[in-house]
Amino acid sequence: MDDVRNLLLAKMKATGKSNEMTFKFKIMTTDESRVAIALNIMEVFQILPQNKCKFKDSQTSINLRHEANRIFISNKNNVDKLLTSWELYSKAIAIAPNTSQELSLAYANRSAVLFCFKKFEECIGDINHALELNYPTHLKGSHKDAISEEIFQSNKYHSLFTLVTNTGKRSISDLFERALNAAFILYYLCTNTTLFGKKFESEISQISTNKDATYVGGLILRNMQIIPSNIHSYEEECRINTIDIGVSAQPFCSLINHSCDPNVSRCSTGNGMLIYALVPIEPGSQIFDNYGSHYAVMNKFEREVKLKQYYFKCECRACKEDWPTYENLLPFDKLITNKKIKEEIETTLQNFNAYVEYAKAGDIESKHYLLEDLSKITSILIKNVPMPCCTVNNVIETLKRLFSLTYGNKFEIPPIN
Repeated sequence: MDDVRNLLLAKMKATGKSNEMTFKFKIMTTDESRVAIALNIMEVFQILPQNKCKFKDSQTSINLRHEANRIFISNKNNVDKLLTSWELYSKAIAIAPNTSQELSLAYANRSAVLFCFKKFEECIGDINHALELNYPTHLKGSHKDAISEEIFQSNKYHSLFTLVTNTGKRSISDLFERALNAAFILYYLCTNTTLFGKKFESEISQISTNKDATYVGGLILRNMQIIPSNIHSYEEECRINTIDIGVSAQPFCSLINHSCDPNVSRCSTGNGMLIYALVPIEPGSQIFDNYGSHYAVMNKFEREVKLKQYYFKCECRACKEDWPTYENLLPFDKLITNKKIKEEIETTLQNFNAYVEYAKAGDIESKHYLLEDLSKITSILIKNVPMPCCTVNNVIETLKRLFSLTYGNKFEIPPIN
């Protein structure tokens, strides 16, 4: 889409119509009308998106599955090889034609790898996909269980639809680029699917004058403005790393304002997001999340640049006082002079290094006391130690890691017998 958009902008400039088109777009007051104008501009300059998507291919899917089979059969006790076969099966699934036998076989074969990893729910999911598709009858089992159908609750979209778009704060060029992208997507939907009852011909005028189509185009544009300011990372703990596995819209989380020194954090779970306190929060006090710009890892200038996408200037304490990044922070014993308090904190921290090792190793089984102890340590530090302080940061980061290990998503690779 970038190539098509750049070509269109170049044609507008070359013909001297850039200002005229910009004015027409500028006076539009709804996302629906902005997309309609973008479609009209595409029609004026005869610029149509070209379908450059890779097509589904049965033979490529077969080749990938056969390679995965070869690796899987000869390396059932090798974790790395099993992961390689899982990846190849996933690629075979992605490129297999819809409802094809190749797709069902790729799902079925991947289920075997998931079984080896003891990912039983995911394994059953792949088996169900295989059975629902064109899976060979002679390979099917003889027992079937009925599965109840669920109803899609479209009213769940209401809370997402009402999130901030920052339309009034965006530049005309930003809005125009997003409107063009929305128009391109709408064009593909209209000419390649029957979403609106039939496939449209390639004439854009059929799309720009269709109220249902432009309504959906407006929704696409609205979502393109909502997403940058309201999408949260979806994470998973894997060994010693926290891996971003995607993003999700969490409207409730979007109600929480940002601070470069937050007092809450988020934890991704199988069916949503948990929000929990990092430090004691007084009743009636505001809670603050972090939008990926923490004072300990970014200086003030870097944070301001990154936060521009949200169209606000942060006024948190860390910004007002220009706190240093982690490598320049002092430990608690350099910040307090009261000997009694210092000894109390030292006693409180006597097991902390062991907790850090548990967090690194993911060794939390039967250690239910860890989160409670770390919460107590945090409370004592926050009460007695001036901020910023690297000791406080260390404790909070360990607390976050242990909370995610206890309640969050985990991808555990079990030992293969």
